[in-house]
Amino acid sequence: MLPLSTSQSYFVKALTAGNEQGVWGFCDIRSFTDCTECLQEDVIVFVNRIADIVHRSVFTNEGAPNKNVGDAFQLAWKIPERRKLGQQVTTADAALRSIIRILFETSTCPALYRLTANAALQARIPNYTTRFGFGLHAGWGIEGAIGSGLKIDPTYLSPNVKWSERLETATKVYGVLILMSDAFWDLLSPPVQKLCRKIDKIKVPDSKTPLDLYTYDTHAFALDDLDMKFFSPSGSTFWEVCMCVRYGGGKLHAHARERVLRRHTRTFLS
Repeated sequence: MLPLSTSQSYFVKALTAGNEQGVWGFCDIRSFTDCTECLQEDVIVFVNRIADIVHRSVFTNEGAPNKNVGDAFQLAWKIPERRKLGQQVTTADAALRSIIRILFETSTCPALYRLTANAALQARIPNYTTRFGFGLHAGWGIEGAIGSGLKIDPTYLSPNVKWSERLETATKVYGVLILMSDAFWDLLSPPVQKLCRKIDKIKVPDSKTPLDLYTYDTHAFALDDLDMKFFSPSGSTFWEVCMCVRYGGGKLHAHARERVLRRHTRTFLS
């Protein structure tokens, strides 16, 4: 939330809008109504623990957490004219990397594990753990502030931003954790595109061009995966380990682990 000012000139300046090209993400906590009813006041601890992981993951991957809507988070990554992290890393790569990190950290967080082990919650949803759905889209958006002289919230508005929310909703239909549009997939670097899977082509109302949908298949992590830490500043290292995890059956095979350690002096493997 922007700081409140009684100055009319400040308020007018705060409401100035700008058009930005960006990647838009939407993250939703699954079964949140059940979590609220079972955890009661502890649901605040639950949401804030998740918010800390989501915000840090997005921020450290060049993004900006935007709206917090109870059980959901709107996320944004501006697309710069020139990359600063190297030619092989794109804004879309950074966005997808942050989503995978969120999934890993929330799945291996002992505090969240203790909260979701609540007896009432487990009785209602057996074996429940912290679960999400993610939608990723790309395009233009209007950056500005919405509100009044009493409260101002910076936000992004456009059909493209709304599409990220629609894609997240559709993850429940397709039974996947992450759903991305072709506009987002086109911005991924070629090596990362190969890690994604096309799952459908849909007809969009009021559009002559069908929309291709993609997902990134990932398994549910667990507490015994804590020896893997997705904190490396090197995008290439991150995706190499993702490949090792995917094709190595969850945890890194010893030879793959040794190869990564040999190749990279700074690594996120303990």
